[in-house]
Amino acid sequence: METTDLIERVDWAQLIRDGRYNGWRQLHDRLAPDLSGCDLGGMVLEGLDFSSCEMRGTNLRNSYMIGCNLTAADLTGACLSEATVAEETSCPDATFDGADLQGSCFSECNLRGATFHGADLRGVSFHEVDLTDAQFDENADLSLAVFYNCQPEGFGED
Repeated sequence: METTDLIERVDWAQLIRDGRYNGWRQLHDRLAPDLSGCDLGGMVLEGLDFSSCEMRGTNLRNSYMIGCNLTAADLTGACLSEATVAEETSCPDATFDGADLQGSCFSECNLRGATFHGADLRGVSFHEVDLTDAQFDENADLSLAVFYNCQPEGFGED
């Protein structure tokens, strides 16, 4: 079976619900799953390895991510509105360009080098987050966004 056939035939949401996702990643450590368009809304996602995954347009609305690895994950156009990304979740170099992050909460996580070009960040709360080298362009809507005790020191303060 071709590698692309294997990846396309996997029901990622079911694998995650069944608690078998990380086991699959370990068995296929050279493959980065394409979870684009997957519906993970409202799920508790704990300790999952989404590093280098394509997650374009993935629904993560109202989800709770704790201790996940999203290093270099592509979440372009994903919906993370009202989501909580917390407690040692690591997202360095992740792409959130054009993502809907309205009302979400990032707490005690690593967003070093992440990009938020054109992202909807209205009402987002960043609490004790490392935003070193994170990029927000002029099209990112930061209305009512709150930055509390973030790195680098003073980030988000005018």
